Amino acid sequence: MTCAHHRNDDAARRVIRDALDQTLFVEAGAGTGKTSALVDRFVALVRGGTEIDRIAAVTFTEKAAAELRERVRGGLEEAREEGGASAPIDAALESLDRAQISTIHSFAQTLLRAFSAQAGVDPDFEVQDPVSTERRMQERWRLYLESLEGNTAAEDAIDRVLSLGLQTGEIEHLAGDLTDRPTLAGLLAANPLTAAEPAWPDIPRLRAEVESAVSGAPEGDNLTARLTDLVGVLQALERADEGERETTIAAGAGFLGSTYKGTASKWGGKDSRDPALEIADQVSAELNELLSGLRAAALATLLPFVVDFVGREERTRAREGALTFDDLIVRVRQVFGDNEGARQAFRERFAALLIDEFQDTDPLQMEIALAFARAADGAPLEAGRLFLVG
Repeated sequence: MTCAHHRNDDAARRVIRDALDQTLFVEAGAGTGKTSALVDRFVALVRGGTEIDRIAAVTFTEKAAAELRERVRGGLEEAREEGGASAPIDAALESLDRAQISTIHSFAQTLLRAFSAQAGVDPDFEVQDPVSTERRMQERWRLYLESLEGNTAAEDAIDRVLSLGLQTGEIEHLAGDLTDRPTLAGLLAANPLTAAEPAWPDIPRLRAEVESAVSGAPEGDNLTARLTDLVGVLQALERADEGERETTIAAGAGFLGSTYKGTASKWGGKDSRDPALEIADQVSAELNELLSGLRAAALATLLPFVVDFVGREERTRAREGALTFDDLIVRVRQVFGDNEGARQAFRERFAALLIDEFQDTDPLQMEIALAFARAADGAPLEAGRLFLVG
C-alpha cells in the first residue's frame, strides 16, 4: 500500500490521478482537500475506462454522501469541459444517479440484498431506525425474561446479581450493549467467561482490627465515622447466615467506598491517626476485593443467559427481516468470510472501493474492505482496488 501525505501539492495529485494500479492511502488533516483527492481518484478511474457502476465510494453520513455525489458530478463535468467529448465521462454522468456513492451502511444494505440467501436473511428486509431498534429490544427482553420463569438456574443467577447490587435496568442495558456488539456476543457464546468464587476472609479478625482502631478515636472526626461504619458492616456480616452474607456486603458497599482520612490534629497528630487510617484502608480494600469477586462470579453465571438472548434476537431479526444498522455490517462481513462464492462475486461486481474519512472505519467495516481487496484471507492486497482517505 502506498501512503501519500496529501497537501494539495501537484506531486500528490499526480499520484492520485495516475497510479490507478496502486492501493493508496491519502493522509491529511481536516480542511486540506481529502474529499477532493477522492473525487480526483474517482474521475481518474472513469477516464481510465472503469464503468461508474463498478466504482463504490463510501463515507459515513448521509449529508457527506450527498455532498460527495455532487462533487463527483462536478468533477466529471469539469473533466468533460477540459477534455472535450469523452464517451466514458458522458456515460458516467448519465449513470451517476445509479452509482454506488453512499454511506457505509447503505453500501452494506445493497450488498446484503444481493447476497441475502447466503446471509440467511429475508431479501425484503427493512432497516429499523434507532428508536424502533431500542423499543423492540426492550419488548423482546421483557418477553425473554418471562420465558425464563421456572428456569431455576436463570432465576438463581438473576436473583444473585440483584442481591449483589446490580439493578434490573443495568442487566437490560448489558443486553442492549451486547446487542449492539453481536461479534462480541458471538465470542462470548463460543468462549464463556468464568470467574472463580472468592474465598471469604476471617470476618471476626477484621472486626477486631477495626474495633481496636476505633477504641479511643476522637469524636466528630470523619475517619472515626468511617471506622464505625466498617465495624457495623463487619458485625452485620458476622450475624448474617450464609444465604444473607452477599446481600449484607452489597448493602455496605457505600461505606466500603469511603476514603475519609480524618483530621490529624483531632487524633493528636499523624503518628496516632495514620495507623488507624491504614487499618481502614486495608479492611476496606479487602472487603471491596471480596465484593468485586462475588459480583464477577455472579455475572459469569448470568452472562450466558444474556448472550443467549442476543443470539436468539439476531436470528429472529434475520428471519423476520427487521435488521438494525449493526446487523447490516455484521451480516455482510459474515457472508464474505464464510462464503467464497459470495466474496468472489463481490470482487467481480466492483473494480474499486474508495473510502472517505477512513479514520471512522471500525474493524468489521475494514474486514469488508479487505474481503474486497484480497482474493483470500491472508493474501496480499490486490493492487489498485482500495483507495483510502483519512
